[in-house]
Amino acid sequence: MEINVFNDKDKNLYNDFLVKSEYKDILQSWEWGEVKSNFNWKISRIGFFEEGKLKGICQVLGKKLPFGFSLFYVPRGPVTDWRNLDLSYKIISSLGEFFIKNKKGQKCLFLRLASS
Repeated sequence: MEINVFNDKDKNLYNDFLVKSEYKDILQSWEWGEVKSNFNWKISRIGFFEEGKLKGICQVLGKKLPFGFSLFYVPRGPVTDWRNLDLSYKIISSLGEFFIKNKKGQKCLFLRLASS
């Protein structure tokens, strides 16, 4: 599983995947991330690719806390085909690896994945 971090030019690809997904949720929309960024949340949008095809997306909200701590939150996501257990496992595992690799040195209290 390959992970790519989306930037502004990828907005349509991200939102198109979200809209077509059976598991879509407004809290994973690009626009929701923009709203949250106005309230001191740092937004990371991630795409999970398998053989060049987008198989899942994930919007991670990060917030600084007192004493140098941070928390990270994935509201109602990642978005993928949850009926495909192999794919679901790969996405959750890849997200964990991505998180460990990219958040090194930060005093993270937790990463919360919240479903509906």
